[in-house]
Amino acid sequence: MKLNKNQINRVKKAGVSLVYLFGSQVEKKQSAFSDIDIGVVFDNTEILKESLNSVYNGLYDIFTDLYPGKQVDIVFLQKAPLELRFDVIRHGKTIYTSSIDDQLNFEEKTILSYADFKPILEKFNRAVLNRQ
Repeated sequence: MKLNKNQINRVKKAGVSLVYLFGSQVEKKQSAFSDIDIGVVFDNTEILKESLNSVYNGLYDIFTDLYPGKQVDIVFLQKAPLELRFDVIRHGKTIYTSSIDDQLNFEEKTILSYADFKPILEKFNRAVLNRQ
């Protein structure tokens, strides 16, 4: 589902450059009780230093208009763990982008960071499994 013009204007005003739909809705594993998982990326990370409650509430209003009657969970991807960011860009669906260049930059940065981190993560997971 894509944003309409009014929703796009509201998202732009909130400083959002990318919106991803991810989780059970994209993976076709949703149930009647499934929520809507939304990942957002901001144009300027300074927004993330503001009161996140007011930012979250403003975005919540936009996305509950897009998915009426559904519980919406919003993740600020620039503050999310690297594994989640990678999973969102790998399996998620872009429902809004202000600039394809910004999208590609965010995704490239995430993929490169994940590629650097993955060997460490695998080593950690092996160590945990060996302790059991």
